[in-house]
Amino acid sequence: MIRSDRSPSLRVHPKFLELFKQAEGRFFSDDELDFILSERPDLSPEVATARAVRPLSSGVVKRVVTEIFAQYDYEKLHELALAKCPRDVNYVVAYATQAMLAQDLGWLDDKLLIWLKTILQAFDFPERTKSAVGALFADKELEDNLAKLPKKTRSIYHTYYRLKQEMQRELSQEQFAPLAPFLQLTLDSLTEAY
Repeated sequence: MIRSDRSPSLRVHPKFLELFKQAEGRFFSDDELDFILSERPDLSPEVATARAVRPLSSGVVKRVVTEIFAQYDYEKLHELALAKCPRDVNYVVAYATQAMLAQDLGWLDDKLLIWLKTILQAFDFPERTKSAVGALFADKELEDNLAKLPKKTRSIYHTYYRLKQEMQRELSQEQFAPLAPFLQLTLDSLTEAY
């Protein structure tokens, strides 16, 4: 359950404040997750999800970035794009996982997504060079949504749509459920119009 606006975020609770601060930008270790679980056994589903996400994150991110780079010519427009894009998507997964544990959607948006959106808005984005519209297994929802978006946000939407989809495919339904709202917020926030 995501906290209501009246309950304080776990990340600002005195027992957890330093833990969250020390883990910014990375996944919690097993020892850190054990500590969270010992203090908050009610977060057992979220801790299980965090444990499951950590080892599969880099593989999921790699698959997503490979697909995006095959369809959008980022390397022609941006220096070190192939190094920076996976790093940034991994940050999103790590922060989304922390926000899930803190049960704090607002923190994810305030701490990372607004900052990342501002940076992304400063870049030029390539047109899609290869589409899957006519492919046998084309994703109609993806294609319909991409067609409605301005050029600048298409590849961003594509990236985080696929990230959410790949995480759902890799995780069990029970593991994916607590993380889903945080991945959806990422997709919505990074592609909303200014």
